[in-house]
Amino acid sequence: MEAAFSRYAHHSADPGKVLQEQLGQLNYYNGPATGYMNQATVQAICYLQRDAHLPQTGQLNTATENALNSMLAGGNNQMGGNTNNNQMNANN
Repeated sequence: MEAAFSRYAHHSADPGKVLQEQLGQLNYYNGPATGYMNQATVQAICYLQRDAHLPQTGQLNTATENALNSMLAGGNNQMGGNTNNNQMNANN
């Protein structure tokens, strides 16, 4: 499982922690950023893959990393809902 974090080795911080923090920003991971590939991390990756319409393997691959980066760049908040739309609907 540690191989999943090898894609993040270019980060100065612990690559596993970086991944967990990024998954947490998108509300996929809710736990401490330990850097260990635990069951909660695998499940978070599966949720991200589901929402990105990718095979749910629980492993970080190129397609999953691209989806993660795209969601981070776009401010995607799949599990938390889009609060801007909710606010707009409440005002109408």
